[in-house]
Amino acid sequence: MCTVFKLNNTREGNFYVGKNYDAPDPCQIMIFINNAGIEKQALIKGPEVPVRWEVTYGSITFNQLCRDFPCSGMNEAGLIVEQTTLWNTIYPDRDERPAVKELQWIQLMLDTCATTNEVIAKSKEVRISQSAANLQYFICDSSGDVCLIEFIMGEMHLYRGDDLVYPVIANDMYETSLDYLKIHEGYGGHRKIAASDLSLDRFAVTVDAICRQQMNPSIDTCDSILSLSAFSLTQWSVIYDTANQCISYKSKNSTNIKHINFSEYDFHHLEVPLIKMLDTDEHDFINFTVEKNYELLKFFYSESQYFKNLKISEDEIKSQAGF
Repeated sequence: MCTVFKLNNTREGNFYVGKNYDAPDPCQIMIFINNAGIEKQALIKGPEVPVRWEVTYGSITFNQLCRDFPCSGMNEAGLIVEQTTLWNTIYPDRDERPAVKELQWIQLMLDTCATTNEVIAKSKEVRISQSAANLQYFICDSSGDVCLIEFIMGEMHLYRGDDLVYPVIANDMYETSLDYLKIHEGYGGHRKIAASDLSLDRFAVTVDAICRQQMNPSIDTCDSILSLSAFSLTQWSVIYDTANQCISYKSKNSTNIKHINFSEYDFHHLEVPLIKMLDTDEHDFINFTVEKNYELLKFFYSESQYFKNLKISEDEIKSQAGF
């Protein structure tokens, strides 16, 4: 599920990106400070050829599954990669391109790209395969250049510039969301804007809130907008501020807003990633270990309601934890 938006600050010339992450209870999220300067490859089974890459940019990500499989994040170049579930998604058929899974696609882009243009180019060079979730991607770079990438009937659909009328996504195709908005007051119709947990209502109420904003929004403004689309399944919220290289976040179980500043970390001299659980009020990160990765994976496969029917062996969990 989830809702994502971009909010411009026209007076100061900067912007924010906000996101609500919606998932059934229970939900565990680990924050990663990801180091640069290492080589990686996609976790893909044969006969697919995995994508291989070198990490150019350090990043901060929010991971529900394990290392390198983030739900979202921002890198040191100011690139933001977000996603929401889109049930209509059909990824491309197998071809000659190397493959990567749908969440590791996010890490690939954060590791290797600084701009929206670079993400668009990279997304044409690789292919999503062996996926577990149907996703659409919301990309924004430090200049404010934003795009939406959907995969419909095996084809990549790109919304950008005039095609991205409102920089908001929920869980329906963008064209469907725009059509729904048009039946509301102020957008061509007569229906009143009303909040609900439905994807189309979350889209409409968020667009309307952005359109009504004054000239000088803040983190608190973004938090207020996120509250309009939050509901019982909203597990955590995040706000990206590229101008100040800062990420603000809160969770269902820890509602005070916390902040992470990129200036506090030297991504190119970390030997291993740094980690901490999102729900904790502790500010200190600790070194990543395979054991911590295993604990996050074990919780996801044992407790998560998203994939409760997915059968995965203990050996497979250990293998993924140590990959």
